[in-house]
Formats: sequence, C-alpha cells, structure tokens
Amino acid sequence: MRIAVAERKEALRKAKRTFQPTPVFTGEVTRFSSYYVALNEELFCVEGPLEAIELTFHLFFALNAEYPTESKLVWQLLQRGIYGIELESDIGSVTFSRVLSDLC
Repeated sequence: MRIAVAERKEALRKAKRTFQPTPVFTGEVTRFSSYYVALNEELFCVEGPLEAIELTFHLFFALNAEYPTESKLVWQLLQRGIYGIELESDIGSVTFSRVLSDLC
C-alpha cells in the first residue's frame, strides 16, 4: 500500500502536481479489508469506506486543498449533492448540473 502511494506521489511530481488527501482501500476489489486516508507521509486508519471518503472530503476543506484533477467532478458531486456546499470555483457544466439534479 505504501508503495502504491509512493508511486502515485512520484507520478504527480513528474507531472508537476501535488499529492492531495487520498482515500486508500486495501484487499480484494470485491471485498476490501482495510481503509485509510493518505495525507503527506501519514496513513490514517479508519473504520470503513464512508469514513475514509468523509475524512478525505473534510481534509480538502480544512487544508484548503484542491480536488485531484482526475476525480474533481466526483468530489464536487459529493460537495454539492451531499453536503450542499457551492463554491465559486466549482466546475459549472450542463452535464454536471443534470447529473446532480437527477440524483438529488
């Protein structure tokens, strides 16, 4: 797990991007066995997948961190659809708004 996190950090460094808080699930794809949140050099163990996602989301706000490019829309969907938080910096697309309205 630490190797996978280190490889991700190196790939981001090469792309001149920073590592952001990240939920990490270990085990089989169909049955995860443990859950963590990676932040800087630390791995914080949490009870389950929802706790990992929630802690990661809260860390984005507490640290004023940007969502990772690859998952920005997913995090914004959680931000707006679950937490009801709208920011000026949000991606505004018709497709995103439709998905959000269909889900809520």
